[in-house]
Amino acid sequence: MLRVRPIVSTSNPIRYGHLLSALGLRVATEAGDCRVYDAGSGRIVLHSPQPGSAGVNSVELGFEVGDSTGDLDEFARRTRQEGTAVDVVGQGLGRAALVSAPDGAPFLAVPGPRTTPSPGGPLSVVALWHTADSEAAAKVLLGIGARPRPASPDGTRQDFTAKNGGLIAVHPAAETSVTLGFEYDSDVRGLTGSLKAAGIGYSVSERNQGRSLRIPIPGHAPLVIDERR
Repeated sequence: MLRVRPIVSTSNPIRYGHLLSALGLRVATEAGDCRVYDAGSGRIVLHSPQPGSAGVNSVELGFEVGDSTGDLDEFARRTRQEGTAVDVVGQGLGRAALVSAPDGAPFLAVPGPRTTPSPGGPLSVVALWHTADSEAAAKVLLGIGARPRPASPDGTRQDFTAKNGGLIAVHPAAETSVTLGFEYDSDVRGLTGSLKAAGIGYSVSERNQGRSLRIPIPGHAPLVIDERR
């Protein structure tokens, strides 16, 4: 089991949560200032940064694996077998697999339900991994069980799907970072009505592979929703 679950740290969780709700995501769990939003295909963790944290208004790569006994250990075993360093950290319900990516951007895989209450829909969570070593990043994703999709026509983007929801896109870049996006399995203009009703600004652009909807978020990179290629 594998599900995309990026972690968004934001100084304005109310505004960001308002946007996710306008896009149709539902709150799956809530604890203090941390909420998990479910898109049906992928989930997003939204929380306020800790005081003094350097990760204000940032996105981290993250995943869910099975929550049955032994699922986390089996995930770690298979990941090591594929040549990627991973350690199981924490205790009890707080256990997680810490995966060491070659570009210095470690990420967590945590236990999660095999099925979620949110019905599947046209919107999928996309974690965009920008890295100077895209081939190594692709190897890591294959090693944790992600499935490749055809690369972009210009060869600059490699897409991967997670069996239980969500996508990961690897982009060549000078510096390592992660941003959040979505893929929409229809005309993105179908989302504009709910955004207007929520008072959220946006713009729509035409691209070779279809339209994109761009939503500015103060303090963050713009949120981009692409039509599925």
